[in-house]
Amino acid sequence: MDPIWTPSSEPEDAIWAALRQVMTEGTLLRRQYLAASGVTFGQYVVLQMVRDAPAVRSSQLARELGVSRPTMSILLRALERKRWITRTVATTDRRGQSVTLTPGADRLLARVDRASRRAGRAVVRRSPGARDPKVIRALQEIASALRDERQAAPPRRPPASGRGR
Repeated sequence: MDPIWTPSSEPEDAIWAALRQVMTEGTLLRRQYLAASGVTFGQYVVLQMVRDAPAVRSSQLARELGVSRPTMSILLRALERKRWITRTVATTDRRGQSVTLTPGADRLLARVDRASRRAGRAVVRRSPGARDPKVIRALQEIASALRDERQAAPPRRPPASGRGR
């Protein structure tokens, strides 16, 4: 198989460009099947994080997503109104809140997981090379490297604009 980069370009740049395309298309596809389930992408990310870390603190969610605590509070309030999460006073620190999923959120995430599997299988059927164990291994390594990069360099908020000064 011929490389997709030219001799004058860096392979890392070509690979990263292809990955950015995959991530963008994957995000757009995910938004489609999430919308069909009545959940936004942001809500889904929070629900996934809570599913992965039951009884996570709202402050930890805000930190990991790089949003302010008031922004997280607004998002959590919307999830509570939909009866997808519950918030309780943290047992270790009465100022904090623990967030847990409700059975309704478990059912929602199961529906989304099924939609995701259907979409993923359709994509892989259209991409015969994706079944190659080397490709699978490379994608797993890239996913791990992306996670490591995200955790090593937490998102920084842009500086406040000069408005209102």
